[in-house]
Amino acid sequence: TCQGDSGGPLMRFEPTQKRWVLAGITSFGLGCADPRYSGVYTRVSAYRDWLRSVVSDGFIESLINLDSSATEKYYNTYIVFLSVVLFYFFSLWIQ
Repeated sequence: TCQGDSGGPLMRFEPTQKRWVLAGITSFGLGCADPRYSGVYTRVSAYRDWLRSVVSDGFIESLINLDSSATEKYYNTYIVFLSVVLFYFFSLWIQ
């Protein structure tokens, strides 16, 4: 991680489903991309139920099908949006 990365997505690819999955949200790290220290991320799976209550399944499913470049563009936009929403609500929660 580096300065300014907070709130950004940590993604992993699921080859069997041919889709990218949001695995975490960048929280903080020591230094900038220092190999001696790992970054710290929020585990998105811990918020799965809350996410499903906020974002409809149909919206999520329509964005994870990467068969077209248009869908991929919307999916990337969704990931940025979701990261911002999660960061915002997490910051409210820790106050």
